[in-house]
Amino acid sequence: MQQLAKRIFLTLSAAAALLLSLSLCLAACSQRHTAAYEVVVNRGEQFIFTATDVEGNVSLYDALVQLREEERVAFDGYTGDYGFTLTAVNGIENKADWSACWMIYTDLTEYGGVIYATPEYTFTYGDKTYAQATYGASSLPVVAGYTYALHYDTFS
Repeated sequence: MQQLAKRIFLTLSAAAALLLSLSLCLAACSQRHTAAYEVVVNRGEQFIFTATDVEGNVSLYDALVQLREEERVAFDGYTGDYGFTLTAVNGIENKADWSACWMIYTDLTEYGGVIYATPEYTFTYGDKTYAQATYGASSLPVVAGYTYALHYDTFS
């Protein structure tokens, strides 16, 4: 009888240790990168924000998810072969034929020797001009001090 009690105790102790290890691992794995953003404009066919503080590797998609969780923007989209594609921002949807859709612009044109935006296509808000991103939302890094713009472009 004493041997059975000892086995039960050891089994329960091992299970408790395993559960504790698993919960600590899950907590560590679910920690997010920290970032702070200042929304410059959020109306109609444009959403613009500046990254004021960013720690770790944060993509535009990560930033948008955080901003959505903070209820500062609403967006929709899907993840495909080329990463995340925006299909709607604040209730304004891309046209089915893509004759009008959300485009990404930024003043992060070059960073770490990589070209992230091209001045061939630009969008101006106020006195600042942004270049069209050459990377999508999943791959465009968010760097403190730079501004990111989602603009609803119409093509003819």
